[in-house]
Amino acid sequence: MIISELWIGDLLKLKKSGRIGKFAGISKEQKIKVNIGGKIILTTPGNLEHAPDNHSDSENEFIPRPTIEKQEPKVLSNVIDLHIEVLNPSMTNTRPERIIDYQVTAAKKFIEEAIDNRTRKVEIIHGKGAGVLKMEVEHLVHLYSEYIKARFPTNAGGAIELWFTNP
Repeated sequence: MIISELWIGDLLKLKKSGRIGKFAGISKEQKIKVNIGGKIILTTPGNLEHAPDNHSDSENEFIPRPTIEKQEPKVLSNVIDLHIEVLNPSMTNTRPERIIDYQVTAAKKFIEEAIDNRTRKVEIIHGKGAGVLKMEVEHLVHLYSEYIKARFPTNAGGAIELWFTNP
């Protein structure tokens, strides 16, 4: 098991006891933190293996893998800030691939909600950074271009303002 590829919430099984819990990070002593029934257990990487997603054991509490679909983006009026520290602070130390997937999903839901609610304009803050998230947001905007009558870069290129058509 490659510890650097784990992300918060991954299901893990303790080899010695057979108990199942969620990955909760790494301690200062470089021990792996596993949340089992609300208690943090410290263990070594050698005592861990991935738990099957369909695990069920009456002796252990089954802790489901978190899903993006269950969490709603944090919308303040007609603005969404896709910085992970704002959107979902618990994912701050998660692998970049998982973070970008989460951010794109949140942006997609935000755009769809704006269309469904016939919102006139919104702002999506994607940040400047390396530009990866900006490109993903621009791709999303293109997918919904039939609903968008205008788009403007704002915040010195760190955000985009969308004006929707009114059907």
